[in-house]
Amino acid sequence: MLPESELAREAFNNPVLFGQQHQQRIADLIDIANLSLRHFKEATPQLEKALCLHTHHARYWAVIACTTFGQQAIEFAPLIRKLAAEDQHGLVRVRAAEYLGLTGTGDPVPTLMDALQKSTSDIEVGLMLNTVALLRDSPQHYRFNIPASRFTKPILKNDTVQRRLEYLAP
Repeated sequence: MLPESELAREAFNNPVLFGQQHQQRIADLIDIANLSLRHFKEATPQLEKALCLHTHHARYWAVIACTTFGQQAIEFAPLIRKLAAEDQHGLVRVRAAEYLGLTGTGDPVPTLMDALQKSTSDIEVGLMLNTVALLRDSPQHYRFNIPASRFTKPILKNDTVQRRLEYLAP
């Protein structure tokens, strides 16, 4: 329930112990993710609460759930735009940009480019580039110009980053 980049940093040495120590936190995140399986009107109060929670993992999963609902979640577009612009966590910003792009309620390109520029994690950049590929291939065909020269050598060594940059090359 945590992005791979955070799992690698926080749980890699002992994933079983990490899971045991964070069991309630993981269960709470599962509950937020599962909101996408409910009817939107039923999930709305919990989504609104989760989008405003102080934990970035809660916001991350709430935005993903909103993306699943698409246009039904349009009432959250202003809040999601704010997350895209201001959230302190790059992957929350990227997921918010993904929602805005897929629903046509905002331009995801500036947020994604900024998040890619600020990330120092090769795994995180790989996840962000997955969103870039999704949005480029979406019906809206967003355009991105992402030269490999914008990344440090350690980030470029990541296999996922290499493959995504190859895929996204003009």
